[in-house]
Amino acid sequence: LERVRGGDPEFDYLLALAALQAGRPAAALAPLRRVLEVEPRFDGARMELARALAASGDTAAARREYEWLARQGGSGPGRQAAGRALAALD
Repeated sequence: LERVRGGDPEFDYLLALAALQAGRPAAALAPLRRVLEVEPRFDGARMELARALAASGDTAAARREYEWLARQGGSGPGRQAAGRALAALD
């Protein structure tokens, strides 16, 4: 379905969550990036992207996403979660 529904933010987000849950973080990267192209302020997608990047071994990119959330995230709890995730990367 990705060929047909890819680009639909709701589909892409759910596809990425399924990939993460299945232990395939690299497969979650492209759908999450598509979501953020359409919805750049979707903190949940950015948090999952950071998590997928970290699980894929790209800690530098994960750090950038967590830092963005810690500075610019919409919710206090989201900023705090990003701060905890940053600390865990160290």
